[in-house]
Amino acid sequence: QSKESVRLSLSIPDMDPETLAMELSDDHIAVSARDVHNRSYSLSFELREFIDTANSTHALRHSDDNPLDRRCDGINVYLRKVIAHRWDRIAQHHAAIKPLMRKDWIQDDGELEEEKEDVDLPSGANIKKVSSAVLDQLAASTNMVVAALRYPWCDKCSEKDHHFTKAARNSVGRDHLDSVRFVVVDVREEKHL
Repeated sequence: QSKESVRLSLSIPDMDPETLAMELSDDHIAVSARDVHNRSYSLSFELREFIDTANSTHALRHSDDNPLDRRCDGINVYLRKVIAHRWDRIAQHHAAIKPLMRKDWIQDDGELEEEKEDVDLPSGANIKKVSSAVLDQLAASTNMVVAALRYPWCDKCSEKDHHFTKAARNSVGRDHLDSVRFVVVDVREEKHL
């Protein structure tokens, strides 16, 4: 991967190029094909983050084993990231596809600068980390919810975090602010918020 894109190489030995079906959405990839023996291959998973489908492409991959008979043996997929940064994993549910991966792509991202993946989200005595479902419930049942929607790797948010935690801290014990709820949402985990 680079800061702007991810490249996947999907292996389908002796693939029949006429059977290839490739679908990309802003956060999902689905590939299916058959080999020359009519065996089916398919892979479908939710991406960890969003991609720009208009600038994402794929191309057939050919074997170099026999230069006189270059058989199709898979596809190369180029995914353009919506937000340029190093992804911590390719799939939202990485454990489901990890057994299918020949290389750990996180370890093989070359010269890409390491990002701080686990920057602390704002916290305090009256700040709760919540999911999007809990945020919806709070919004429906509370007069006011102040939410910090954060990507943990965002280093530009520290000043906002400071003001957010200060507001939460200053609201404690104030009669007119007792019903205000301060929450933080990890937008990387709740990307459909």
